Amino acid sequence: MMRFNWSKRMAARSILAMSLLTLLPASGAGAQPAPAPVIEDFHEETIGADPTSFSLQAGFWSISADGDQPVLLEDGSRWEGSELASGLAAQAQATYGSRWAEFIDDLDIASYWPLAVFNKVERFDGGTLSVRFKMLGGQADQDAGIAFAIQPNGDFLAVKNDTQENGIVLYQAVQGQVNTLQRIEDVPTSMGDWHEQMLVISGMHLTVLLDGKVWLTTDLDVLPSGGVGLFAKRDTVVTFADFSVDPTRTNAPAGLEQSSLE
Repeated sequence: MMRFNWSKRMAARSILAMSLLTLLPASGAGAQPAPAPVIEDFHEETIGADPTSFSLQAGFWSISADGDQPVLLEDGSRWEGSELASGLAAQAQATYGSRWAEFIDDLDIASYWPLAVFNKVERFDGGTLSVRFKMLGGQADQDAGIAFAIQPNGDFLAVKNDTQENGIVLYQAVQGQVNTLQRIEDVPTSMGDWHEQMLVISGMHLTVLLDGKVWLTTDLDVLPSGGVGLFAKRDTVVTFADFSVDPTRTNAPAGLEQSSLE
């Protein structure tokens, strides 16, 4: 009669099982989950308090309400330099006409850029970013939009919609100095109405949309990887809603109307 050595048989089974496991996809706590869209609607925030979903780098940010909708408010009227900026703006308009805002941007004394970094996405390497915004006020500025490629040292890229001048501007901030990379004019953006800004980033290519219409396409000089957030300018008063980060969507929606791109 043949006798089995059960200890050797169980050891062999264990070795076989371990070998098979090495061939299977990783799962469980050590696995890296597939990127998923994140939408911040501010419903878990407290009205009147600072936001918990964003880290505030500069500005006067708080959770407010638009009817029944909680929103993120940047109240630039509280900036201590707002009266100074308004005076400079009036002088610049009289001297430089329609290009007055570019003159103001170059003044160190008026250099102030409210920025809030989104806590729920540590790093964004590409995909689609979108937010709804409503411009409420601002004497010198009425500018707001999405910031991306935010670095630990404070450098970032940003796209702003300008309600006052009806334009879109692509900014780059390096060591505290904000420079204009590209400007698109004649972009209708009304005060007191909700608009949606959308950025689609694929590799180093950037597409900017406003209210479902393509206004800007360009290739960036650097890979736009880093944090993401929301951005305003000086004394702008603006509310934001429905901030969305979707790393799975790297193409602009098909069939969109395009402006005459510059």
